[in-house]
Amino acid sequence: MKRLLPLIPLFLLCACGDEPEKEAPAPESGGGASSTSSGGGGGEVSLAGEQEAPGDPYTNALEHIKKQDWDSARQELLKSLQFRQEPDKEKETLSQLRAVEQKLAAQPAVPASKLLSDKGFYDQRVSIRGRFTSGGEVGYATQYFWIDDVKRLQCRYAKMPLEDKKRILTLQGGEKLMVRGTLRSPWGSNPDPYLEAEYVRVEALK
Repeated sequence: MKRLLPLIPLFLLCACGDEPEKEAPAPESGGGASSTSSGGGGGEVSLAGEQEAPGDPYTNALEHIKKQDWDSARQELLKSLQFRQEPDKEKETLSQLRAVEQKLAAQPAVPASKLLSDKGFYDQRVSIRGRFTSGGEVGYATQYFWIDDVKRLQCRYAKMPLEDKKRILTLQGGEKLMVRGTLRSPWGSNPDPYLEAEYVRVEALK
C-alpha cells in the first residue's frame, strides 16, 4: 500500500489533464458587450475608445478654438475640408478657418536672430516676419526657402498642404511673409535651427 501512495497524485493529475478545455462562450449577436479586437494586435480595445479615437476634425477644431489653440484648430479645419461636406457646413468650416488664420496672423513675431541663438525655442511654435528668398531642396523631398530678417532663417515646408506649396513656388523673391511653424534644432546640411513651416501668409509684395 505504501508503494501505491506516491502514484495517487500522479494519477489524479493525469485524469485532470485529460479533460477537454472549456471553450469561451461565443459573443451574443447585436450586443456591445465585447471589448476585444480580432485584429493582429491581440490586445483588448475599448469599443468606446474606437469610436472616440478618430473623432470629427470639425468638432476637434471647435474644441481647440475654445482653448485658443489656433495652430491645432487650423490643422483640424484643413482636415475637415478634405472630406465631402454639405455646402452649409463647408461654408462654416471656411469661415472658421479664416477667423483662425486671422488669430495666427496676430501672433507676435520673433526675430530670426533670437530664433537662431536661443535653444529655448526649439520644438516650439513660433511666428517670424521677413522677406522671402527662394531656396531649394533638402534630401529628396524636403523643400525650403529663406526668411531674411537682419539674419536669415531657413524654412522647410515639406509638411504643408499641396496648394500652399504651389503658392510658395510662385513667389519671386522680396515679398514680405509671415511664417508660422515649429522651430527645429539643427539637422542635415544646415548647421543652424530651421522652421518647419505650417502656415505662410503673404503680407506685402516687393
